[in-house]
Amino acid sequence: MPPDIMSSELGRVYQKTKAESRRLTADERKRERQTSLAEWQKKWDTAEKGRWTHRLITNLPAWIEREHGETDFYLTQFLSGHGCFREYLYRFGHDDGTGCSFCNSAAENVEHIFFSCLRYEVERSTIEQLINERMTPDNIVSHMLQSRLVWAKMKEWAAIALQELRLKERQRRNERPGE
Repeated sequence: MPPDIMSSELGRVYQKTKAESRRLTADERKRERQTSLAEWQKKWDTAEKGRWTHRLITNLPAWIEREHGETDFYLTQFLSGHGCFREYLYRFGHDDGTGCSFCNSAAENVEHIFFSCLRYEVERSTIEQLINERMTPDNIVSHMLQSRLVWAKMKEWAAIALQELRLKERQRRNERPGE
């Protein structure tokens, strides 16, 4: 939770505790938390940055209150779009092009790799069989939140794909003159 929203929640709890000379009940604290989550959701929905992550995680309370699913380095790269994707690296001057390392048909970004790249057709198909529909950026996280198996498969695939992308990036860097 953003520090300003957390601080506001703590302030509200403190003021109510002080005004009523008692500790708040669990239900009262829960209502304050829900108020904070609603405020955060409003900020999340209108923020200009992090649009890829917002597209994946549209419902913050569902994400925060999930009952399963740990994130790791690779899943975080999938969720943020910040990884060894050529388009991302090119933006910061760390690559000389944006074309996909595997299919050369599109810009290599997180959406292409996970949702359309021919290299990962088998992995995508496996998940689509589990969710009984086409996997899209707009539905994958809700399916991950509903199923431990989908979460595990997506996490496993993210690790494999991003390790492969990192290896390709190192190979390109080593092949560049003067590197």
